[in-house]
Amino acid sequence: MLNEVFTNTSPDTDLRNKASLLVNIIWSLLIILTVSFTTAMFIQTEYMYRYCLIIVLIWTMSIGILILTKKGYTRLAAFLYVSLLLLMILGFSWTGGGIRGHGMKILPIVVLFAGLTLGKREIWLFGIVATLGGLFFVLADYFHLIPIKEALGQSPLLYWIYTTTAIFMLCHLENLSVEELRKALYTCQKELMMRKKSEELLKIKNEKLIEIAFLQSHIVRRPVANVLGIINLIKLDNASNSSHLDLIPKLEIAAKELDDAIREIVRNTSEIESMAQNKTE
Repeated sequence: MLNEVFTNTSPDTDLRNKASLLVNIIWSLLIILTVSFTTAMFIQTEYMYRYCLIIVLIWTMSIGILILTKKGYTRLAAFLYVSLLLLMILGFSWTGGGIRGHGMKILPIVVLFAGLTLGKREIWLFGIVATLGGLFFVLADYFHLIPIKEALGQSPLLYWIYTTTAIFMLCHLENLSVEELRKALYTCQKELMMRKKSEELLKIKNEKLIEIAFLQSHIVRRPVANVLGIINLIKLDNASNSSHLDLIPKLEIAAKELDDAIREIVRNTSEIESMAQNKTE
């Protein structure tokens, strides 16, 4: 029974779940960012080419990652996706006002993608990269190395648009995280139920083995002992009878073989009972 649980949580199943999760994140991010940058494009017409370039890059990168995911390279696709997103954010932040740029709001949210699609080791890796990237912008701003001093689009409406973008992305990630936790909890509960059923069956099996051992050691061995006793009596009372002397050795050998077989069965049953008890503990 436990094999069913382990089959459902096999590496292949986990890989398919990661691939589905990555595809979900890619499409949701595409929709949210496309709507945000398209809206900003019409508000800030002077930066239309900049926003168009961002949209084209996001779509091109996303389509390539989707193709890579479909071919089965899920882990590589996720790693490249998060890496390219961080590079885009840091790159456009350099020409969009540095640490004051709106892209820095999305930077920590993108790092969360690594946790959902890759693992805890990768989220620390990308978290350190994002932190060092932000520190680089702080130093560049301090030494007046950034081309544009103020962040692009400081109007309240644009600020609201980019903040809303970050909120929607964070809400979507939170929803995906809760869903993953729910699936993990369901799997654990299912595995626990399977284990309980297996332990119940094991307990019943042990009781049957004990019953069999009792029958063999007490019920079956009793007539064997009687046969051996009768053989001894025949030897004492009819030692001169040639017909008895011919049959007695054969009967004695058969009785001893049966007695040895019963002893072996009892011994094996005791070992099984002991092993089952240790496994349960």
